[in-house]
Order: sequence, then structure tokens, then C-alpha cells
Amino acid sequence: MLKELEVIGYKYRDINEMFKQKIISSEAVAIILKWLPSVYADHLGAGDQLVRSLIAAGEPFDSTLLIDLIERPEFNFSIKGGMAIVLSYAKTNDISDWLRDQLLNKPYALERIGLIPGLEKKVALKHRMS
Repeated sequence: MLKELEVIGYKYRDINEMFKQKIISSEAVAIILKWLPSVYADHLGAGDQLVRSLIAAGEPFDSTLLIDLIERPEFNFSIKGGMAIVLSYAKTNDISDWLRDQLLNKPYALERIGLIPGLEKKVALKHRMS
């Protein structure tokens, strides 16, 4: 993954360095999303840090992969909670319907607490614009 990022002009020593970026380009986000399942499979902590780097995405990105990952039973509430925070704060495609469903129709789950900020940021914004 780091080599692919270097090809498009981003040189990082490690995932921690990516996490500290203020803005990540859409090209870099696409590479991160491509590699995210593999990174999680190799090391949960590295995957968690990598997913949190997506908060710095400069442009909205397709959050389908994150939604798929958060719904997997093999991840614990801590890992899913990190994904939830990213889905709430990062610039994503419109996930307002999914957020509303998760928080209003699904049974309580600790990891969903991270989705609460997204209600105001993403769901309320959609309703104000319509």
C-alpha cells in the first residue's frame, strides 16, 4: 500500500504518519480503501489507525466498504467504534438513511455510539437542504 501511495506522490514511512495528515487526496483514499481489509486482516491496530486516517479525506468518498466492515461479526465493538467515528466525521457519500436505520431501528450496540455525531452532521444537514 505504501508503495502505491508513493507512486502517486505520497511518501509515508508507516500508517501512523498517514494518520497525522490534515488532508488526504481522493486518489490516496482509494488506495487506502483498497488495502484496508488486508491491513485489518494482518493487524487490527494498524487497520484501526488506517481507517481513522480517512477522517482527513479531502473529498467525499464511497463508504460502502466501511459499512460492510462495520457490519461484520468478527470485529469487536472497539474496532467497529473506530469505523463508526470515521463514518460520522469523514466526508462520505450520503449515508443518512443508513445512519438513521442504524440508530433508530437496530438493537442497541455499543459501537453505534460513534454514529451519533453523524445524526446532526449528516442526517440533519440532508433535511435542511431539502
